[in-house]
Amino acid sequence: MMPPKYADDDVTLTGEVPEPSTDPALVHHLADAVETAVGWAREADQLVAGDLTALDVAGAAYLVDYCKTARTHLAAVEQALANRIVAIDQAHRDRLPMTVPGLGVVEVRRSADRKAWEHDQLGAEVVRRHLAAAGGELPDPFDVARQVLAAAAPSYWRTGVLKALGIDPGDYCTTTPGRRTVQITTPTKGPGQ
Repeated sequence: MMPPKYADDDVTLTGEVPEPSTDPALVHHLADAVETAVGWAREADQLVAGDLTALDVAGAAYLVDYCKTARTHLAAVEQALANRIVAIDQAHRDRLPMTVPGLGVVEVRRSADRKAWEHDQLGAEVVRRHLAAAGGELPDPFDVARQVLAAAAPSYWRTGVLKALGIDPGDYCTTTPGRRTVQITTPTKGPGQ
């Protein structure tokens, strides 16, 4: 049986967020299950670094299927736990960001979904900004094309490049709130690593 999917909409609060469970056995059992899964995954990672020539197609296929199933279950657990953090953040805005000893800073962020770009107007603005930066002198047309391509991608624009030019991406597209994600920044790793 496949685990349930946890959509971001499932986190919408209709009342108070339940306080943490008073049953410490539940928390310890969940922690043990996740730690065991991570331990076995690390061991499997070391094993696949060795000689896999003994595996035939069927054996490898079964293991690939098991890995996909494990990843699906762990993703559902991760999403449920992240949803809990998001629910706490929505109910108690003063709790996050929070430094968790031995882990790092925990915070909830929201991405932005950008659609319906006004490509012609935004492309012209990128060219105007580069011309202004060049003191009004006409640069090589191929340089202009490279500058526009540095800011654009096939279906979206690179917002970091636009912001560096002083262009607000929201002025050239419709923007709606994206899904919430939980980011943990540890002292030894940066965000998302």
